[in-house]
Amino acid sequence: MPDISIVVPCYNEKNNIIKTYKALQDVLASMDHSYEVLFVDNGGTDGQWDVMKQLYRQYPESVKVLSLSRNFGYQMSISAGLEYAEGEAVIVVDADLQDPPELIKVFIEKWHEGFDVVYGIRVKREESFILTFFYKLFYWVFNKTADIPIPLNSGEFALMSRRVVDEIKTMPEKVRFIRGLRAWTGFRQIGIPYARLRRVEGSSKFRIFDNFALALDGILSYSTRILTFTSIVGCLITMLSIVLLIYIIGWKLLVGTFVPGYAALMVTISFFSGVIIMMLGIIGAFIERIFLEVKNRPKFIVSETLGINGDK
Repeated sequence: MPDISIVVPCYNEKNNIIKTYKALQDVLASMDHSYEVLFVDNGGTDGQWDVMKQLYRQYPESVKVLSLSRNFGYQMSISAGLEYAEGEAVIVVDADLQDPPELIKVFIEKWHEGFDVVYGIRVKREESFILTFFYKLFYWVFNKTADIPIPLNSGEFALMSRRVVDEIKTMPEKVRFIRGLRAWTGFRQIGIPYARLRRVEGSSKFRIFDNFALALDGILSYSTRILTFTSIVGCLITMLSIVLLIYIIGWKLLVGTFVPGYAALMVTISFFSGVIIMMLGIIGAFIERIFLEVKNRPKFIVSETLGINGDK
């Protein structure tokens, strides 16, 4: 069994795979640890599987490859890697080299000090102002609503000890948010600040909608307070409606005419209709996740492996 497993989820990263392995190899070779690098082909369509096979043939002692039958999503590709990683510590790192491999040395040092989870905290990220704003907004909403806190600007780039990985593997949910599962396990955790770089090559496969969906998965998977909040808002709106009704009846009895203000009335109706639709959307999102869980389909399907369980 290796001491360290590196899980690298990949989707259309053909031009970055070899660079990523070389960078990881430079870091790991200087340390007194046995290691494996497990590349997960998440249904790539750019020929990345062929590059992975080539890399495995060149470095069969340290490279393992896992191919999923289709694109099951970023979180599931990480879950697949955790399922097959054998190291006493497992490190998740993307194939785009935005997270510096040199930080792995610090992760391992903290692991030796007794920490079960060592995660990176992005104190600086070379991305647009709009994306940065929405990232901060997500963490603020998450920590205000979630039952467990997660550190601001933490990501999937992290080291997890074997017992944390084993606990995550037992969790059956199909809608996954790895950094949330990691925080939920507890144990000793510590964050390491670093500056996240721009991509060396290629472009991000995450669209704005994907980021929004991931944020929604994270918030709804770890919070029941939102439902409580919607109930409170509903009660306040009902109370406000009763007060408004009393005001209208009183005006009619005292003045003898209806309350003027058709435009204001229409704006009020439109506003509260929007609030109601938003609440129904939140409830629908929860129902959607219940629907996905009760179907109990497998989290992912593996089509081919190299270097795993004696495969060649």
